[in-house]
Amino acid sequence: MSSERGASPEVKTIRVNPHAFAKALKERGYEQLNPTNAAKKLNEKYGDRYFVCQFREGGKRMFRRELKIRAWHINLKNTDFQLDPETLDLLKKASFSKLDDELGDSYGADGKFDIFFRPVKWWDLRHWLNHPAREIRYALYIAIFAAFLEYSSDIIEMLRTLFRSP
Repeated sequence: MSSERGASPEVKTIRVNPHAFAKALKERGYEQLNPTNAAKKLNEKYGDRYFVCQFREGGKRMFRRELKIRAWHINLKNTDFQLDPETLDLLKKASFSKLDDELGDSYGADGKFDIFFRPVKWWDLRHWLNHPAREIRYALYIAIFAAFLEYSSDIIEMLRTLFRSP
């Protein structure tokens, strides 16, 4: 895939062609829909979900990031994608090409990239600790702190036992 387009205005989002998105998810029945209807159906189903996206260029892993994936039918070919400004900057800096590093957000990244993604699972600890919803993130931090306070004497005793020299 290539990123010839500039940045999209949505935060932590990647835009892809709806037919390419359906094919990657192994969803059936989208091939015969026009791009507008396919995008609408896919965004209703997957629009609020986060995916762990890994970017590679020439077989080299560049970075991994959690993003929402939006099916976008306007001016995106099957092999094109569009990233939010922050992720686009990361992609430009990590890519082999140094021609695009100083260009602004209105220019895409130079190169051919492979994107691998999977939906975020409930056991993805990094997702919960950095959750986009501040209330969920704070509730988790408070729960961890409360559990540590509740069981701190047991934790300290276990550490003493583990590190006691024979």
